[in-house]
Amino acid sequence: MTIPWYLVFGGYVPLALFGLPAWLLLRHRLPMSLVNCAVAGLVIAAAPGLILQLLSRNDYEYGGGHVMVLHGHYTGWGWLYLVQTTGEMALIGLLTGAIFWLLAAAGDKNTRKTKTSTHESGHL
Repeated sequence: MTIPWYLVFGGYVPLALFGLPAWLLLRHRLPMSLVNCAVAGLVIAAAPGLILQLLSRNDYEYGGGHVMVLHGHYTGWGWLYLVQTTGEMALIGLLTGAIFWLLAAAGDKNTRKTKTSTHESGHL
């Protein structure tokens, strides 16, 4: 029962805090290509968790049979865990950014073609 709660609060909060403002700021500045949407999804998904993990450390953390934090500093296992969890969130964000592009931008004619002026296209 906890996984749906993690998905709801772990997905909707970053969407509201980072996703919607990013979309509003970037929609007229960058083309909504598959790559741009996927990279934006990656950053939106990975950045909040990474920032929280870097800023909120205890003096000692133990998990998975390894000491993660010792005397307030990450150990090798702690850095490995940080990279692993951030990478997992980044991959989920990459996938959701691509899904966003498929649902919202793939059917839009302006996202597939670059806008050309009427003079460049041969029409006056």
